[in-house]
Amino acid sequence: MKSVGCAQQTTSKKASEKTTTATTVRDRAVQRANRKLRQTAEEEEAENKKTVFVGNVSREVTKRQLHKLFSEAGKIENIRLRGIYPAKETLGKRVAVITNQINENVPTQFYFIRYADEEAAKSAVEMLNARVVKEYPLRVDLCSAKPVYSSKLSVFVGNLPFEAKEEEVRQHFESQEIQPVDFVRIVRDAETGLGKGFGFVCFKDRSLAKKALKLNDTEFCGRKIRVTRTNADGNVKTVKKPKRKNAQAGSSTSRILTSNAKAEKVGKRKPRNVGQRKKSAKKTIMS
Repeated sequence: MKSVGCAQQTTSKKASEKTTTATTVRDRAVQRANRKLRQTAEEEEAENKKTVFVGNVSREVTKRQLHKLFSEAGKIENIRLRGIYPAKETLGKRVAVITNQINENVPTQFYFIRYADEEAAKSAVEMLNARVVKEYPLRVDLCSAKPVYSSKLSVFVGNLPFEAKEEEVRQHFESQEIQPVDFVRIVRDAETGLGKGFGFVCFKDRSLAKKALKLNDTEFCGRKIRVTRTNADGNVKTVKKPKRKNAQAGSSTSRILTSNAKAEKVGKRKPRNVGQRKKSAKKTIMS
């Protein structure tokens, strides 16, 4: 009997040691993964500091031309073309570029340009932001800077046609003496490149943003656009609904629906057993 007991203890000890070893291995693997993620995040942050986003680039501008222009700010390590939208959803972006089957409703594209150092990237923003190339003003931002559309310097524009172009929106605002417009950003579908029906118009002067609100309900491409302030997160400013003085002031229909919902909830309760009924009766007597 003693030998059986000793064997059980030995087996239990070995199992415990295996569990401890497995836990230690797992913990070390997690630590290595976290360390790698931290290194990757730091590397990415360092890359972003010397990389610029170049938007609103005309499709007529070639990669070589853009490289020559941005080399004025410093040595370029890498330039990547983005913002390509195929003419057909079944086409891949690479095939669309090779066969030149690009969605003609999107006349612009964007690039990411990585410089050899941070100073060159900063110089590119200072030198080339708003530079007009092939009739399109470039939008140049550091990738390390988060895009924020200040409520004091921008307006949200809604009910835009899906085919609307940034330059058309710019011209609409500037034709009403609200100028100069710093830049326009139409939010687009990542797959088709078509607009989602809204965007942002940004200015460098806060008085222009305030003046732009007067264009609310004006006609643009056959539609009445909605122009409102943006909040600090770059979204449409929400308007809080006034609180009702009396919670019972709702419609009779809503009160009936609420009552029906409560009745249905009560009807779904499980029947109480004998013990629960006795406990409930005891509480009633005690009270």
